[in-house]
Amino acid sequence: MEEQSQGTIADRMPEVGTYFLRHLEQREQSALPTVTASDLSGDIVKRSGIEGLEIAEDVTMVCCPDIMANGGSALDRDAIKAVQLAMMAHCKNMGDRVAILDSPPNLSPKEVSDWRMKEAGYDSEYAALYYPWIKINGPDNKPMSIPPSGHVAGVWARNDMERGVHKAPANEVIQGVLDPETPITKGEQDLLNPQGVNCIRTFAGRGVRVGARAPSAVIPRGATSTCDGCSTTSRSPSRWVPSGWFSSRIRRTCGHA
Repeated sequence: MEEQSQGTIADRMPEVGTYFLRHLEQREQSALPTVTASDLSGDIVKRSGIEGLEIAEDVTMVCCPDIMANGGSALDRDAIKAVQLAMMAHCKNMGDRVAILDSPPNLSPKEVSDWRMKEAGYDSEYAALYYPWIKINGPDNKPMSIPPSGHVAGVWARNDMERGVHKAPANEVIQGVLDPETPITKGEQDLLNPQGVNCIRTFAGRGVRVGARAPSAVIPRGATSTCDGCSTTSRSPSRWVPSGWFSSRIRRTCGHA
């Protein structure tokens, strides 16, 4: 900062040399406010958070990677569950969008199974869970792990644009990803898929892809293209069913019970 002084600009120009900048006053840095589950859930009246998306009628996908801020330590597991439940409730209430959910970080295949079946216990026709986290090139040119929901949303959108809504966005390359955070075997994927966990795997010579198998309890996304009654996105051009939906009730929704 420049202190007030008299004279022309030339008179006030500093001499050539090395200068160290400092604040004129030392001020205490105030801590950033703690993010809570209610902050992310939001309020339709205030047009904030997830509920604020009710005003946006062209939304087809809802994801909230900020739940996992600071490597997943910003919120505890109860708060993560609360926000994800709010996402699913919002999507069900709107009836035309799907929640893309992230698993907590650093989970083994057994641990994500326990999270899905025992701890979270989700049962929704309006959500799809993806595992594991993915590694990308960070700002410091070093690998960093992030939740996959943002990249998965991009895969869904790209698939709809390039191939059409009749094609399930499974077995698709996730661009910009170095590796999954946790390697998954085919056997582990075969166990997780029926539980409604969509797996992200590395395939030799084919890159990092969203797992192609759908849970046996639900109709695969690509199988719904001829069933207009299957559409939960009545105001949306995307008429597909996520391969990882958590409830077999979609069969009844589509008239296949």
